[in-house]
Amino acid sequence: MIQIIAEVGLGLGLMVSLVLIIFSIKKGTANWLLGVSLFLLWYCLIISELYRTELIYTYAHFSRTGNIAAFLVTPFLYFFTERTFDQSKSPTKRYWWVFIPVLFYFIDFLPYFLLSLEEKRQIVRSQQLGDGHFVFKEGFFTPDWVQYYLRFLWLVLFLFLTVRVVWKNKFIIQSQKSKNNRTIAGFILVITSLYAISIIPGFFMNYFIESSYDLQIQSISVSITLIFTAVFLIFKPTYLYGFYIEKGTLGIEKKKDLKADYASEEINASDQSIGDALDKYVRKEKAYKNSAYSIHDLSKEIGIPVYKISPAINSCYGTNFNTWLNGHRIKEFEELILSGAHENQSLDQISSQCGFSNRTTFTNSCKKITGYTPSGYVKTMAS
Repeated sequence: MIQIIAEVGLGLGLMVSLVLIIFSIKKGTANWLLGVSLFLLWYCLIISELYRTELIYTYAHFSRTGNIAAFLVTPFLYFFTERTFDQSKSPTKRYWWVFIPVLFYFIDFLPYFLLSLEEKRQIVRSQQLGDGHFVFKEGFFTPDWVQYYLRFLWLVLFLFLTVRVVWKNKFIIQSQKSKNNRTIAGFILVITSLYAISIIPGFFMNYFIESSYDLQIQSISVSITLIFTAVFLIFKPTYLYGFYIEKGTLGIEKKKDLKADYASEEINASDQSIGDALDKYVRKEKAYKNSAYSIHDLSKEIGIPVYKISPAINSCYGTNFNTWLNGHRIKEFEELILSGAHENQSLDQISSQCGFSNRTTFTNSCKKITGYTPSGYVKTMAS
C-alpha cells in the first residue's frame, strides 16, 4: 500500500510541478514558484523512497542531496503565496538570502559529496539506513544535530510566514465575497497544513518519541501533499493560468473611500488600454450572460494574463471583476426593461437572461447601480 501511494505521489508530483512551471512560462504568472516548491518536494520524496527501499545503497551518490532541496520547499511556497496576493513583489530580487542555508549545508557536506561511490556506500550501509537517515553525521565542521535542527527551524519559519500573508489579507478574502478568493486562500492553507504535517510531526516524533517516526510515514505524508495538489488542479484547471486574488475597494483599504482615490489617480496607459479592450470584448460578445463566467475565462478568451486584468479593472473602473461584470448585467437588464421584456416575463427570467445566478446578487447589484430594487426600477420606468 505504501509503495502504491508513493508511486502515485511521484507520478502526479512530477506531472503537476512541470505543468505549473511550463504554464507559468507561457502565461507569465507566479505559478512557477509553486511548481518549483512541488518539484523540490518531489525530489525529497525520491530520496526518501531510495532510503526506504534501501536502493540508496545502489545510488549512493544521491545520499544527503535531499536536504539541499528540502531547505527551499517552504520558502518557494511562501514566495508563491506572497505573489498571489501582491503581483508587484519579485522574490528573485528580494529573497536571494534564502539560499544561504543551502550554501552552508553544501559547504559543510562538501567533503562527503566528493567521496567515491564505494566510500559513500560504506557510510550509507553503516550510518544512514533506517533511522540513521535522520541523523546527519557527515558534516565537516558541524555537530550531528545542527543540520537537522536548522532545517526544521528554517522550514517552519516560512510556513509561519505563509500563513501570516493569508492572515494579513483576510479582509480582502472576506470583503470581496469572491468564491475565487476563498478557493485560493483555502488551497494555500490546506497545502501549507500538508507541508506542516510532513515537517513538524517528524521532528518531534523522531527526537522526543523514540522510533515512532520512520521513512514510511515520511513517504506517505509527502506523497499526500503532491497527490492533493494534483487532484485540486484536475478539478480546478483554470488555475493553471494563474492564481490571482481579486481585489476590490474593501479589500485594498477598508477605511478609505477609494472612489475618490481612483478619481484623483492617473490611470497608466497600459491599464487604460487593457480596460478598454476588456470592456469592448465583454459588451460585444455579451460574455456576462454566462452566469458562471470568471476572470480566468476572460483571460483565456482574450489572451491577457489574469494578473493584468484585475489591476486594469481596479484602475479603470474602481471596482473588482465580479462587480464590474455585474454592472454589464444590470445594463442588459435596463435595456430589456426598456424594450418591454417585463410585460411577458418574470423578473427571475429576465435576471437569468442577464447572467445572474441568483436573485440576491441581482437585487443587490440593481440597487447599488440604479438606486432601486428590480421591481422598483420597473415601476419607476413604467411611471
